[in-house]
Amino acid sequence: MSNKSQKPEDLLDLNIPTLNDVNKVLKEVLEKTNNEDFKLRLKKKFEKIKNYHPTIVVFGDSGVGKSSLINSLFGVNVCQTSDVKEGTKEPQKVESDEITIIDFPGIGHEGESQEKYIRMYLEWLKKENIDLILWVIKADDRSYINSQTFYNQLVSEFGEIPVLFVISQIDKLHPVHGFSRINDPDKLELIDEAESQEEKQRIFEEYSFKLSDKQNENLKIKIDDIAEKFKVDKNRIIPVSANYNINIEYLAEKIIDVLPKEKKYSFFKNFNEEVITENIKKETEKSFIDNIIETAKEFGKAVLEGVKNIIIEKAKDKLKDIFDELWPPKWLK
Repeated sequence: MSNKSQKPEDLLDLNIPTLNDVNKVLKEVLEKTNNEDFKLRLKKKFEKIKNYHPTIVVFGDSGVGKSSLINSLFGVNVCQTSDVKEGTKEPQKVESDEITIIDFPGIGHEGESQEKYIRMYLEWLKKENIDLILWVIKADDRSYINSQTFYNQLVSEFGEIPVLFVISQIDKLHPVHGFSRINDPDKLELIDEAESQEEKQRIFEEYSFKLSDKQNENLKIKIDDIAEKFKVDKNRIIPVSANYNINIEYLAEKIIDVLPKEKKYSFFKNFNEEVITENIKKETEKSFIDNIIETAKEFGKAVLEGVKNIIIEKAKDKLKDIFDELWPPKWLK
């Protein structure tokens, strides 16, 4: 009902909600909100992140070190060619309760057979829910040029899948005799006795296996060549040696870095403990918390939307009173 004793401008002032008004409205909205439903949504989100089963494709010719690489990262035995018919290029799948690894052999030289394998591999990818592709190229190998066609088609059809290029066996880069294999037991004991991770790393870098200057120079040329031929950012090319544990931790960090945040934890829990760095822990923890918080934010948005709607409805009632005060206009009187 219109309040005829007040002027329209006085009624307009009453539409500015006080903190008291907002608190009353908020209480009203929260009473209507299904708290159990919110808890259930949070639980489902948590379970989805915790129980996600990742699938990784490892692409590369036989002998590039795929098995050693995956063992170093995840402790999973893959690429066991002794059980595979010689000459076959059928992808091999290794599944555990926690992770699936699919070994995609190389595609060979150009020609009809190469086209056949490209088609077969693309069909495989369509059937699988792939989370990551590790494209493994041996440090002293030049045949990777043959796989460019497959990579181009893969990117055009599955561009959303993260791909990391791994240059394996960098200890075999030319000249091989330049690689330093320092494994003095006394030096290794120093690493074990170091009190901090930083000290361990310093000693490791000082006394462990190293590439020579010439090998590092050739490695840079290799990285540049792969980046140019595959049109890939150099940050996505990681040189490693699984046999000498060179850059395996860094590769694990890059894997976490390129994954969407809802999948980081599933890889984190499958990594070998030895490759988990402080950076990996922090990034995984942050992504885990952010994912759960997103669900809480959705709930918060629903509450705020409810508050907004109630305030708007109350404002409409006041505005109707104002309209009544302004009606009829003077020219009708």
